[in-house]
This record gives sequence, C-alpha cells and structure tokens, in this order.
Amino acid sequence: MALHQFIALLEASPYLQRVSFMASVVRDPESHKDRFHIGADIVSGQPDQ
Repeated sequence: MALHQFIALLEASPYLQRVSFMASVVRDPESHKDRFHIGADIVSGQPDQ
C-alpha cells in the first residue's frame, strides 16, 4: 500500500479527522524503509452510523 492510500484509509475512519503527515517522509539508510510520522484528531463521542 502506498503512503497516500494509507492516509486516505485513515481519513475514511469515523473516529479520525485531519489526518496528515507531521514531517517529511525519509528513507532509513540502514533498513531502506520509509520513516514517517502521522498525526490525527480523534473524534469524541459516537460516530454517525
């Protein structure tokens, strides 16, 4: 799954809003994997059904 698809998946959750990257995506030189930080606001209360 691409990172932009992951963000879209999280944004579709009724429990989260304002999902975004908190910093630039960087490639770890040792593992060769992407490192990133994601932030979101948690929606309080019951989500709409």
